[in-house]
Amino acid sequence: MIIEPIAADLDLDEVEGALLRAAVGDYAAEAAVLLLANHGYWLARLRAAGLITVEPEPVGRQLWARIEWAELDAALAEGRLPAARRSWRCFGWQSASPTADRSTSPTWW
Repeated sequence: MIIEPIAADLDLDEVEGALLRAAVGDYAAEAAVLLLANHGYWLARLRAAGLITVEPEPVGRQLWARIEWAELDAALAEGRLPAARRSWRCFGWQSASPTADRSTSPTWW
């Protein structure tokens, strides 16, 4: 039985590495991961809120990760991701409404 890893079981360096591995080649995604990681606040919060999904690659079993952007509003509204309204602008959104249009949200990682 293989137990799949979850982001909460990894330290932040491993989460950052997994996110960067998944973003390689997409410069915007790489920059976004580095901005979140260098900020020192958001990766830990996103991980604690369960908004980072980790998967091992089929060959080599290196970890890849993605941020579940579609779940961000719900996490903010439910209080799983505590943040001041001004902090939401970091993600480019003005509200935490689950009905808000997220057509411009990053989906590539």
